[in-house]
Amino acid sequence: MGYGVDLNTGGKDKSVSYAGVTSICFDEFQSKRYLKNEIRLFLDLYETISRMNDVPVYFLSNSINVSNVYYDYFNLSQPYGKKRWKLTDNGLIYLEHTLSQDYRDKKKSTRFGQLIEGSKFGQYAIDNEYVEDTKDFIKKKTGDVKSVCNLVYLDNEYGLWFDRRNGYLYMDSTFDKSRVTYALTREDHTENTYFANRGRKIAWLNLMIQGYEQGFLYFENQRVKRIGLEILNMIR
Repeated sequence: MGYGVDLNTGGKDKSVSYAGVTSICFDEFQSKRYLKNEIRLFLDLYETISRMNDVPVYFLSNSINVSNVYYDYFNLSQPYGKKRWKLTDNGLIYLEHTLSQDYRDKKKSTRFGQLIEGSKFGQYAIDNEYVEDTKDFIKKKTGDVKSVCNLVYLDNEYGLWFDRRNGYLYMDSTFDKSRVTYALTREDHTENTYFANRGRKIAWLNLMIQGYEQGFLYFENQRVKRIGLEILNMIR
């Protein structure tokens, strides 16, 4: 009735024929940690399967992070408020954040549901809330800041800004082209960047590490926070 495919290896065997496939179900597409070049792996796999055919993909997942690599790539935002769904302007992507009160009531009536009701896991498993997204370390930079360096990660550039008055370090999606730019992966590294995979040997990146460890590093929003934490995992 179908094929089971691993995203990490599924697109490598170009000789496999998926003739007759009319739809793709991508289960658990949201993750706490994504594969390196995950979007490229997905697109390669889709091209291998679709072969010029319009094959719809159903992305399914629990609510882990409102910011994820697929939303970044396709420039998507989650529907909020009473409207639980949205359609992109080009009509190619439909998003829905499900809200079934009947399901919630039945889940809460189970023994396990009663056990976890009111807990953080209950908010995730029963109420479908994005419990990984917190407001900790989310703050926009103040006006009195100085650009210290730029970071390139997965083809996107970010800026590190330092406020000497309050001692805060900020990371956001704006940057000063006159400052030095560090590439975090070999794919991002060009003749105009410095390759930096060991942050503690670079003064400003070491300050970024210290800022996170000591609590004075802030991020512009949830997306920048997720990316900043990925960068910190690479350079610490």
